[in-house]
Amino acid sequence: MISLIFDIALISAGILLAQVSLMKYDAIDETVDKLAGILSGFQGIIGGLTLVLGVLRVLGGGCTLMSIAGVLAGLVLLGVSLKSVPAIGEFLNNASTALKAFSIPIG
Repeated sequence: MISLIFDIALISAGILLAQVSLMKYDAIDETVDKLAGILSGFQGIIGGLTLVLGVLRVLGGGCTLMSIAGVLAGLVLLGVSLKSVPAIGEFLNNASTALKAFSIPIG
């Protein structure tokens, strides 16, 4: 069940992160725009899910490309809200800022 939630969160994060790139395709541009509009309200939740579940999968021995992509997508989607994390908030915010340039490949 957790794996299914993680998969759905990754797909949602991919749509949010790669929206600009996906809009180039005429056949799906309207659908992507509608989906991204709906999902943008849940950006923090999606980012939190992908970050937490990705870290848990990496630490649990299931370190796959999906888990790493989940951690990276979570960092990018959470952005400035990570600054409030005690002790490591500034580091996470800097990591998020550095990864924003790679949001399309991550998505």
